[in-house]
Amino acid sequence: MRREIDSNDLQVREALMKMASFHLYFASAALFICVLIIVIALWEINSKAFLLSWFFVITAILIFRDIQAYLFLKKSPNISLESYEKRFKFCTILTAFILSGGVSFLLLQSEPFYQTFLTMIAAGLSAGAVMTLSTHKNIVMYYLIILLLPLIFAVYIQNTHIHSLMAILITLFLIMLIIFSRRYNGSIVHVITSRLLYEEAKKEIKYSNDRFGKLFEQAPIAMCTYDRDLIVTEVNEAAVKLSAQSTDKLVGLDMKKLPDQSARKALEAVFKKERGSYEGVYHTLFSDKDIWVSIMTMPMSDIDDNIVGGLAIISDITEKIEAENAIKHYAFYDHLTNLANRFSFQDRLKQQLSRLQRHKRVGALIFIDIDYFKDINDSLGHDAGDEVLKSFSQRVLSITREEDTVARLGGDEFVILLSDLSDNEPEALEMARNVSQKIHSVMESAIVIEGMVLNVTLSLGVALIGKEGETIDEALKHADIAMYKAKEAGRNCTKFYSQINGRAAKEV
Repeated sequence: MRREIDSNDLQVREALMKMASFHLYFASAALFICVLIIVIALWEINSKAFLLSWFFVITAILIFRDIQAYLFLKKSPNISLESYEKRFKFCTILTAFILSGGVSFLLLQSEPFYQTFLTMIAAGLSAGAVMTLSTHKNIVMYYLIILLLPLIFAVYIQNTHIHSLMAILITLFLIMLIIFSRRYNGSIVHVITSRLLYEEAKKEIKYSNDRFGKLFEQAPIAMCTYDRDLIVTEVNEAAVKLSAQSTDKLVGLDMKKLPDQSARKALEAVFKKERGSYEGVYHTLFSDKDIWVSIMTMPMSDIDDNIVGGLAIISDITEKIEAENAIKHYAFYDHLTNLANRFSFQDRLKQQLSRLQRHKRVGALIFIDIDYFKDINDSLGHDAGDEVLKSFSQRVLSITREEDTVARLGGDEFVILLSDLSDNEPEALEMARNVSQKIHSVMESAIVIEGMVLNVTLSLGVALIGKEGETIDEALKHADIAMYKAKEAGRNCTKFYSQINGRAAKEV
């Protein structure tokens, strides 16, 4: 928050003293000439000793005062602001006393013509003092009072009508000068404080701009500024790296002409004095690829709070989104085979059972167990076992429909959900039989792993699903029973669960 500045502020006091000191040379020269003219004019009719003494005392004070002003303006280490203020005030008041005393004394000793002459000189010196000493309202007021009050008194005691009028006029002149000097002082102080505030504001703006410039340029995140026409005006190093282009190509870029306008709304939000945001896929202009970006925009204003453009902060969140998608994927899919996992499969089975029962349709479950898989793992190692599982998964996917679901429940146990086969059981059973035959057929060709040839067979259990009131557990149990019947029958075969008598039928 910007501080308040008044006439007691150190910077204001120093500025006022500099202004007064700068004008002091001209004031001293004018006062010296006026005193010299008075001495010359009254040389023949007044005491020469008094005139010379008066002249030399004032001259000495003026010289001392000017030397002090010179040292202060030259920033002499031997003179501080406080000490100079005291000397300046003392010399000014002393000058007023000596000048006033001399003029009043000479006026009492002179004829009316010279009295008028001295009064005019005193009035001129008073007016000049207002111009040179109004930097300090108290000093100029004391100076005017000390200079003119004795003169008013000296004129008034002449005890003539014209002298009384002159005394009144000089009094009014004194009051007018005091009022004017106070107003003039207020104007001077206002100008100085305004200038100081302006200079401070300039420094703050420069500091703010420099700080923003450094933060902008060195920020690890891509940023750019743009004008009201959506023309890029400035980019930082991170934006250059993100776009893989030079600064020259980016600055001056018209974002209205970009092929992908997904972020347009966010960019234009700043012109409504709002912050904009966009997150999603963005097709880049230069690299011709799609990336995930997060864009935040905020308005940029001039000194009058008019929106002149915006600042865009751009983050490439492709890796983050891909990582999130991978996490989501592996929550529903087996990481080895990329098939649906148990959780995902149960969810799909639940939905399919509900649909089949609602529409009175029939589907099927095929439970699959790889024969002697434990022996493969124990003799050839888990890496070989993993290759068998992946090869089997790829082959099964090649012969199933897109609407069917192939899942790995764990180990070497797999299940296939055949959705919506028919509206009658015999037809559905026949279709399931065809699929099971394809599964056996697709595994007839050997699996070759690092030169080793493996002939892999399967035990399949098939159960029709969709019966009214049937649950997930019941459907899985029926297919599992059929699969174990296939194992008991010597493996490498398919058994069907009978919905009628609860027994597994003969293999296909």
